[in-house]
This record gives sequence, structure tokens and C-alpha cells, in this order.
Amino acid sequence: MSIINCRTLRSIRVTALYEDKISSFALERGATFRDLADHLAQIEERSGCKPTAVGVTLDA
Repeated sequence: MSIINCRTLRSIRVTALYEDKISSFALERGATFRDLADHLAQIEERSGCKPTAVGVTLDA
């Protein structure tokens, strides 16, 4: 298991795959899973679609 020091992260990049599109966005350093869920919920409210896959990349 790897331990990630959030203080050294430069960015958190998220890619969400939908049936008909891809959404990519950055989260602030120190963001939580709750922050990610809130952002995805905002996208769902606007588009009416739920993602089929979500990828998270941590740039250390």
C-alpha cells in the first residue's frame, strides 16, 4: 500500500466517462472524496447523466 503526502501534490486530475462524452477537471490540492462526489453531482444535475467510469490522477 502506498501512502500519499497531500502536501506535496501539485494537482488532482479527474476524468469522468459518460455514455456520450468525457468530462475532465482539476480538484484543489487536499480535496476529499466528498469534494469529488459533490463535483460529479453538479455535473449530473446539469446533464442528467451519471458517469460510467471515473479516473483520478495524482500528480506528485
